[in-house]
Amino acid sequence: MRLLHAFSRTESLLRQGRGLLAGGQLKRALAVFDQMVERAPDFAPAYNERGKVLLLLKRSESALADFDRALELTPDSGEYLNNRGSALLRLNRLEPAVADFTRALAFAPRDPAPYNNRGSANNKLGYPQLALADFDRALQLDPDYAAARGNRATALWNLGRTAQALAEYDGALRLNPRSEATLVNRAAAYHHLRDYERAVADLNEAIELNPKLAAAFRMRSVTWRKLGNAKRARQDAERALKLDPGIALRSAAARARRRAVGAALRRRRPGRFTLLPKGGTTQAS
Repeated sequence: MRLLHAFSRTESLLRQGRGLLAGGQLKRALAVFDQMVERAPDFAPAYNERGKVLLLLKRSESALADFDRALELTPDSGEYLNNRGSALLRLNRLEPAVADFTRALAFAPRDPAPYNNRGSANNKLGYPQLALADFDRALQLDPDYAAARGNRATALWNLGRTAQALAEYDGALRLNPRSEATLVNRAAAYHHLRDYERAVADLNEAIELNPKLAAAFRMRSVTWRKLGNAKRARQDAERALKLDPGIALRSAAARARRRAVGAALRRRRPGRFTLLPKGGTTQAS
Protein backbone atom coordinates (compact mmCIF):
# COMPACT_ATOMS: atom_id res chain seq x y z
CA MET A 1 0.00 0.00 0.00
CA ARG A 2 2.87 2.37 0.83
CA LEU A 3 4.49 1.71 -2.57
CA LEU A 4 1.18 2.34 -4.33
CA HIS A 5 0.76 5.64 -2.49
CA ALA A 6 4.33 6.70 -3.37
CA PHE A 7 3.74 5.89 -7.04
CA SER A 8 0.45 7.79 -7.03
CA ARG A 9 2.18 10.82 -5.49
CA THR A 10 4.95 10.67 -8.12
CA GLU A 11 2.41 10.52 -10.94
CA SER A 12 0.55 13.46 -9.40
CA LEU A 13 3.76 15.50 -9.30
CA LEU A 14 4.51 14.55 -12.91
CA ARG A 15 1.11 15.84 -14.05
CA GLN A 16 1.50 19.00 -11.98
CA GLY A 17 4.98 19.72 -13.33
CA ARG A 18 3.96 19.11 -16.93
CA GLY A 19 1.02 21.46 -16.49
CA LEU A 20 3.28 24.18 -15.15
CA LEU A 21 5.76 23.60 -17.99
CA ALA A 22 2.99 23.83 -20.58
CA GLY A 23 1.86 27.08 -18.98
CA GLY A 24 5.34 28.57 -19.15
CA GLN A 25 5.80 28.66 -15.37
CA LEU A 26 9.33 27.34 -15.59
CA LYS A 27 10.62 28.06 -12.08
CA ARG A 28 7.58 26.48 -10.46
CA ALA A 29 7.85 23.49 -12.79
CA LEU A 30 11.53 23.12 -11.90
CA ALA A 31 10.69 23.05 -8.18
CA VAL A 32 8.16 20.26 -8.78
CA PHE A 33 10.58 18.17 -10.82
CA ASP A 34 13.31 18.73 -8.21
CA GLN A 35 10.90 17.27 -5.68
CA MET A 36 10.20 14.34 -8.00
CA VAL A 37 13.89 13.53 -8.44
CA GLU A 38 14.35 13.60 -4.67
CA ARG A 39 11.36 11.32 -4.07
CA ALA A 40 12.03 8.92 -6.97
CA PRO A 41 15.73 9.00 -7.95
CA ASP A 42 15.29 6.07 -10.38
CA PHE A 43 12.27 7.51 -12.22
CA ALA A 44 13.50 8.43 -15.71
CA PRO A 45 10.60 10.79 -16.65
CA ALA A 46 11.52 13.05 -13.70
CA TYR A 47 14.99 13.66 -15.13
CA ASN A 48 13.67 14.05 -18.67
CA GLU A 49 11.06 16.62 -17.67
CA ARG A 50 13.48 18.54 -15.48
CA GLY A 51 15.98 18.54 -18.34
CA LYS A 52 13.38 20.09 -20.63
CA VAL A 53 12.79 22.89 -18.13
CA LEU A 54 16.52 23.47 -17.66
CA LEU A 55 16.98 23.68 -21.42
CA LEU A 56 14.29 26.35 -21.63
CA LEU A 57 16.03 28.19 -18.78
CA LYS A 58 19.24 28.09 -20.86
CA ARG A 59 20.99 25.88 -18.33
CA SER A 60 22.14 23.51 -21.04
CA GLU A 61 24.90 21.68 -19.15
CA SER A 62 22.53 20.86 -16.30
CA ALA A 63 19.90 19.75 -18.81
CA LEU A 64 22.44 17.48 -20.50
CA ALA A 65 23.25 15.82 -17.16
CA ASP A 66 19.54 15.11 -16.58
CA PHE A 67 19.06 13.64 -20.06
CA ASP A 68 22.16 11.48 -19.51
CA ARG A 69 20.59 10.14 -16.32
CA ALA A 70 17.23 9.55 -18.00
CA LEU A 71 18.99 7.52 -20.71
CA GLU A 72 20.93 5.52 -18.14
CA LEU A 73 17.56 4.46 -16.75
CA THR A 74 15.78 4.06 -20.11
CA PRO A 75 18.36 3.63 -22.92
CA ASP A 76 15.86 2.90 -25.70
CA SER A 77 13.80 6.10 -25.52
CA GLY A 78 13.65 8.07 -28.76
CA GLU A 79 12.23 11.05 -26.85
CA TYR A 80 15.11 11.14 -24.37
CA LEU A 81 17.69 10.79 -27.16
CA ASN A 82 16.09 13.65 -29.08
CA ASN A 83 16.09 15.80 -25.95
CA ARG A 84 19.74 15.05 -25.18
CA GLY A 85 20.60 15.84 -28.80
CA SER A 86 18.82 19.18 -28.38
CA ALA A 87 20.99 19.98 -25.35
CA LEU A 88 24.12 19.02 -27.29
CA LEU A 89 22.96 21.18 -30.21
CA ARG A 90 22.48 24.13 -27.85
CA LEU A 91 26.03 23.55 -26.56
CA ASN A 92 27.37 23.44 -30.14
CA ARG A 93 28.50 19.81 -29.75
CA LEU A 94 27.24 19.08 -33.20
CA GLU A 95 28.58 15.62 -34.11
CA PRO A 96 27.31 13.98 -30.89
CA ALA A 97 23.99 15.77 -31.41
CA VAL A 98 23.67 14.28 -34.91
CA ALA A 99 24.43 10.84 -33.45
CA ASP A 100 21.68 11.20 -30.83
CA PHE A 101 19.10 12.41 -33.34
CA THR A 102 19.96 9.50 -35.65
CA ARG A 103 19.57 7.02 -32.79
CA ALA A 104 16.28 8.67 -31.81
CA LEU A 105 14.95 8.05 -35.32
CA ALA A 106 15.78 4.35 -35.02
CA PHE A 107 13.28 4.18 -32.14
CA ALA A 108 10.76 6.74 -33.50
CA PRO A 109 11.05 6.88 -37.32
CA ARG A 110 7.77 8.79 -37.73
CA ASP A 111 8.59 11.54 -35.22
CA PRO A 112 9.39 14.70 -37.22
CA ALA A 113 11.28 16.41 -34.36
CA PRO A 114 14.56 14.43 -34.64
CA TYR A 115 14.61 15.09 -38.40
CA ASN A 116 14.22 18.82 -37.80
CA ASN A 117 16.87 18.82 -35.09
CA ARG A 118 19.35 16.72 -37.06
CA GLY A 119 18.84 19.07 -39.98
CA SER A 120 19.65 22.02 -37.73
CA ALA A 121 22.89 20.35 -36.61
CA ASN A 122 23.88 19.48 -40.18
CA ASN A 123 23.16 23.05 -41.26
CA LYS A 124 25.53 24.34 -38.59
CA LEU A 125 28.13 21.75 -39.61
CA GLY A 126 28.06 23.14 -43.16
CA TYR A 127 25.99 20.39 -44.80
CA PRO A 128 22.93 22.30 -46.03
CA GLN A 129 22.02 19.60 -48.58
CA LEU A 130 21.81 16.95 -45.84
CA ALA A 131 19.92 19.45 -43.68
CA LEU A 132 17.45 20.12 -46.48
CA ALA A 133 16.71 16.38 -46.83
CA ASP A 134 15.97 16.17 -43.09
CA PHE A 135 13.69 19.22 -43.13
CA ASP A 136 11.87 17.81 -46.16
CA ARG A 137 11.27 14.54 -44.31
CA ALA A 138 10.05 16.39 -41.21
CA LEU A 139 7.58 18.34 -43.34
CA GLN A 140 6.38 15.17 -45.07
CA LEU A 141 5.49 13.83 -41.64
CA ASP A 142 3.99 17.15 -40.46
CA PRO A 143 3.29 19.74 -43.20
CA ASP A 144 2.37 22.36 -40.55
CA TYR A 145 5.69 22.07 -38.68
CA ALA A 146 6.59 25.77 -38.60
CA ALA A 147 10.06 25.34 -37.07
CA ALA A 148 11.09 22.86 -39.75
CA ARG A 149 9.84 25.19 -42.48
CA GLY A 150 11.82 28.09 -41.03
CA ASN A 151 14.94 25.95 -40.73
CA ARG A 152 14.42 24.68 -44.28
CA ALA A 153 14.45 28.30 -45.46
CA THR A 154 17.87 28.80 -43.85
CA ALA A 155 19.22 25.66 -45.56
CA LEU A 156 17.93 26.95 -48.91
CA TRP A 157 19.63 30.29 -48.24
CA ASN A 158 22.89 28.56 -47.44
CA LEU A 159 22.60 26.72 -50.77
CA GLY A 160 22.27 30.07 -52.56
CA ARG A 161 18.57 29.57 -53.41
CA THR A 162 17.56 33.05 -52.31
CA ALA A 163 14.04 33.37 -53.76
CA GLN A 164 13.00 29.96 -52.46
CA ALA A 165 14.43 30.77 -49.04
CA LEU A 166 12.44 33.99 -48.70
CA ALA A 167 9.25 32.24 -49.84
CA GLU A 168 9.86 29.54 -47.24
CA TYR A 169 10.41 32.11 -44.47
CA ASP A 170 7.08 33.67 -45.50
CA GLY A 171 5.42 30.25 -45.29
CA ALA A 172 6.92 29.56 -41.87
CA LEU A 173 5.62 32.88 -40.56
CA ARG A 174 2.14 32.14 -41.90
CA LEU A 175 2.21 28.96 -39.80
CA ASN A 176 3.66 30.71 -36.75
CA PRO A 177 3.62 34.53 -36.94
CA ARG A 178 5.17 34.73 -33.46
CA SER A 179 8.42 32.93 -34.28
CA GLU A 180 11.24 35.22 -33.18
CA ALA A 181 13.87 32.98 -34.81
CA THR A 182 12.19 33.07 -38.22
CA LEU A 183 11.73 36.84 -38.06
CA VAL A 184 15.40 37.34 -37.18
CA ASN A 185 16.54 34.97 -39.93
CA ARG A 186 14.34 36.64 -42.54
CA ALA A 187 15.69 40.00 -41.37
CA ALA A 188 19.24 38.69 -41.91
CA ALA A 189 18.30 37.66 -45.43
CA TYR A 190 16.79 41.09 -46.16
CA HIS A 191 19.87 42.73 -44.67
CA HIS A 192 22.16 40.79 -46.96
CA LEU A 193 19.99 41.80 -49.93
CA ARG A 194 20.33 45.44 -48.76
CA ASP A 195 16.59 45.69 -48.16
CA TYR A 196 17.25 47.39 -44.83
CA GLU A 197 13.74 48.76 -44.28
CA ARG A 198 12.23 45.26 -44.41
CA ALA A 199 15.00 43.98 -42.17
CA VAL A 200 14.19 46.65 -39.57
CA ALA A 201 10.48 45.83 -39.80
CA ASP A 202 11.12 42.15 -39.05
CA LEU A 203 13.49 43.00 -36.20
CA ASN A 204 10.96 45.45 -34.73
CA GLU A 205 8.40 42.66 -34.70
CA ALA A 206 10.83 40.17 -33.14
CA ILE A 207 11.71 42.66 -30.39
CA GLU A 208 8.05 43.39 -29.75
CA LEU A 209 7.52 39.66 -29.23
CA ASN A 210 10.60 39.37 -27.00
CA PRO A 211 12.03 42.63 -25.64
CA LYS A 212 15.00 40.68 -24.20
CA LEU A 213 16.17 39.28 -27.54
CA ALA A 214 19.74 40.58 -27.60
CA ALA A 215 20.52 39.17 -31.06
CA ALA A 216 17.68 41.19 -32.59
CA PHE A 217 18.93 44.42 -31.00
CA ARG A 218 22.45 43.72 -32.23
CA MET A 219 21.31 43.05 -35.79
CA ARG A 220 19.03 46.08 -35.76
CA SER A 221 21.99 48.18 -34.60
CA VAL A 222 23.98 47.11 -37.65
CA THR A 223 20.98 47.75 -39.90
CA TRP A 224 20.39 51.24 -38.47
CA ARG A 225 24.03 52.00 -39.24
CA LYS A 226 23.50 50.97 -42.85
CA LEU A 227 20.51 53.32 -42.97
CA GLY A 228 22.67 56.17 -41.65
CA ASN A 229 20.99 56.43 -38.24
CA ALA A 230 24.00 56.44 -35.89
CA LYS A 231 21.98 57.38 -32.80
CA ARG A 232 19.59 54.44 -33.05
CA ALA A 233 22.48 52.15 -33.97
CA ARG A 234 24.31 53.12 -30.79
CA GLN A 235 21.20 52.75 -28.63
CA ASP A 236 20.50 49.25 -29.95
CA ALA A 237 24.14 48.19 -29.57
CA GLU A 238 24.11 49.33 -25.94
CA ARG A 239 20.82 47.53 -25.32
CA ALA A 240 22.18 44.29 -26.81
CA LEU A 241 25.27 44.43 -24.57
CA LYS A 242 23.15 45.17 -21.50
CA LEU A 243 20.92 42.17 -22.21
CA ASP A 244 23.81 39.87 -23.07
CA PRO A 245 27.33 41.07 -22.19
CA GLY A 246 28.91 38.13 -24.05
CA ILE A 247 27.15 38.74 -27.34
CA ALA A 248 30.06 40.56 -28.98
CA LEU A 249 32.51 37.72 -28.32
CA ARG A 250 30.05 35.09 -29.50
CA SER A 251 29.27 37.10 -32.62
CA ALA A 252 32.98 37.26 -33.45
CA ALA A 253 33.30 33.50 -32.92
CA ALA A 254 30.20 32.90 -35.05
CA ARG A 255 31.63 35.03 -37.87
CA ALA A 256 34.84 32.99 -37.78
CA ARG A 257 32.82 29.76 -37.83
CA ARG A 258 30.71 30.99 -40.75
CA ARG A 259 33.84 31.89 -42.71
CA ALA A 260 35.23 28.39 -42.13
CA VAL A 261 31.95 26.71 -43.10
CA GLY A 262 31.57 28.96 -46.15
CA ALA A 263 35.08 28.02 -47.29
CA ALA A 264 34.23 24.34 -46.90
CA LEU A 265 31.04 24.78 -48.91
CA ARG A 266 32.90 26.54 -51.71
CA ARG A 267 35.44 23.73 -51.84
CA ARG A 268 32.65 21.19 -52.21
CA ARG A 269 30.61 23.22 -54.68
CA PRO A 270 32.04 26.41 -56.23
CA GLY A 271 29.72 29.41 -56.15
CA ARG A 272 28.58 32.15 -53.78
CA PHE A 273 27.40 31.10 -50.36
CA THR A 274 26.40 33.51 -47.62
CA LEU A 275 25.59 31.88 -44.30
CA LEU A 276 23.06 33.55 -42.07
CA PRO A 277 24.05 34.32 -38.47
CA LYS A 278 25.04 31.12 -36.63
CA GLY A 279 24.07 29.14 -39.72
CA GLY A 280 20.68 30.68 -39.13
CA THR A 281 18.96 30.76 -35.78
CA THR A 282 17.95 27.12 -35.45
CA GLN A 283 14.62 26.10 -34.02
CA ALA A 284 14.95 22.83 -32.15
CA SER A 285 12.11 20.69 -30.93
